[in-house]
Amino acid sequence: MGESLRTQSTTTFGKAGMKPLTFLMGLSLFWGLCTNPFADTLPPSSVTPIPSLGITSTSGPISQVTPNATGNTTPVPTIPTVVMPPTPVPMSVMPAAQLPFHMPYGVAVDAHGNIDIADTLNHRIRQIDPDGGVTTLAGSFGRDAADGENATFDLPAGIALDTSGNLYIADSGDDMVRKMNRLNQVSSLAGQAGVTGANNGNGSDALFNNPWDVAVDSGGNVYVADMANNMIRKIDPKGEVKILAGGTTPGSADGTGTSASFNHPMGVAVDSTGNVYVADTANNVIRKISPKGEVTTLAGGGKGSAANGLGVAASFNWPTGIAVDVSGNIYVADSANLMIRKITPLGQVSTYAGPKITGTDFGLGNTPVNPKTKFQPYGVALDANGNVYAVDPFNNLIRKIDQN
Repeated sequence: MGESLRTQSTTTFGKAGMKPLTFLMGLSLFWGLCTNPFADTLPPSSVTPIPSLGITSTSGPISQVTPNATGNTTPVPTIPTVVMPPTPVPMSVMPAAQLPFHMPYGVAVDAHGNIDIADTLNHRIRQIDPDGGVTTLAGSFGRDAADGENATFDLPAGIALDTSGNLYIADSGDDMVRKMNRLNQVSSLAGQAGVTGANNGNGSDALFNNPWDVAVDSGGNVYVADMANNMIRKIDPKGEVKILAGGTTPGSADGTGTSASFNHPMGVAVDSTGNVYVADTANNVIRKISPKGEVTTLAGGGKGSAANGLGVAASFNWPTGIAVDVSGNIYVADSANLMIRKITPLGQVSTYAGPKITGTDFGLGNTPVNPKTKFQPYGVALDANGNVYAVDPFNNLIRKIDQN
């Protein structure tokens, strides 16, 4: 078992509670799940989940699905009927360490191989240690964004670790960015609970609108995919929030700062030289922001398909999570294509994994044996050895894909 950067605790902070179990309520612009073209593959509510603790068996083959081509860069969302996986035991009586994952999204891996998870529909931050043991670090449901030992979250999504082991959390339903230190104490970094807007300012004077992902650089600057504002925001170490690029009107224009535009970006990553990479989800492209704020389209031509190639000759279909390795290679959760894609620093796009995969699954209950359930990644992260971790929310699994 690796030593965590934080003090371990098996206590679930706060009183357990549940928001209505759907991503279609309380998060009006969670486009990726609302427009999920594979909703009919979700486990039916009549299937009894098989509780399991730690590492599950390796995944079997996953059927290939023809990509769903949108054909343009601004798809109009439709709201399908989504059958959510059932919770096998009421959360109020389930021990924290046995609580099944419920639509996890964010993932980050520390230097010791501990995997931090934003367990989104459980409104908790969880950790999987290298031996497969699962710990609840913080959280319960609440719309007041309570800090401290009784911290609450409302649909925590993307997460990121800094070099000191602090965890930053896109608390999407609360419209805030939160911070959890090495002792699992939660504080509010920026935004106001339940107050949407696009104001710049310090701390609670700044406003967000469904912030969906975060990244942090070596200087302690936090980058936020402010999804429903169509912006990338930057929070400096003093808590000052500004617009790095984009504006409230969706679009796909390259340019500098606010002259550029995005369309519901759901993923953000930063490399060692300060370049920021964005999964521009509804545009089906990957964007790059230089340290000077210059936005360019790195890969993808806007058409919702799965072509490999160089730059705009390649295509994606609902890219969400994004991560960058020490060599500058970018990994993308290409969710509607059921793939992990890789982009070299020169913009060459290839398929890294999927749609049929095998690998190590880290699961915690709520996962029925259903060979027809497809691998559909949303969050993605890398460990120190270059292994890729993909969050598969519809299967309630974290999948590890090694370099081979």
